[in-house]
Amino acid sequence: MEASVHADGTTLTLSGIDATLYSDCMDEIQLGAPALIYYALLSEGAIIGAPYLLFSGLVDKPTITEGTDTISITLQLENRLTNLNRASNVRYDNATQRMKYPNDSSFTWVEQLNDASFSWGS
Repeated sequence: MEASVHADGTTLTLSGIDATLYSDCMDEIQLGAPALIYYALLSEGAIIGAPYLLFSGLVDKPTITEGTDTISITLQLENRLTNLNRASNVRYDNATQRMKYPNDSSFTWVEQLNDASFSWGS
C-alpha cells in the first residue's frame, strides 16, 4: 500500500451580497491571504463548545457573479501544501542574504565561485 499526500483545496461562496458593496468586496479580497473555515454548533445564536477547524489555507482566485440586485463571490481556497509544488525564488547569493540580514557577510564568496577554475588531482 502506497501512502500519498494530497493538497486539496475548497471553494467558499458568499451569496446575497448587496450590489452596492461590489467595490468594497473587491478591495477586501487579497490573493494569498490566510483563510480559515471553522465548524461550530449554534444554539439561539450562541456557539456551543469550541469551534473545530475544518480548513486552513490561502485565498486563491475569486469569481464574481452579478445578479440584478445582489452579487455572489466564490473564493477558491488552496491548501498550504500546494506551495511545496511551486519553485522557490530564493537565491543563495550575497544580495539576497544582505536583504534579510544586512550585517551578514557569509555569502560574499559565492559570486566569486562562478568564475573560478579549479584543477583536480594534478
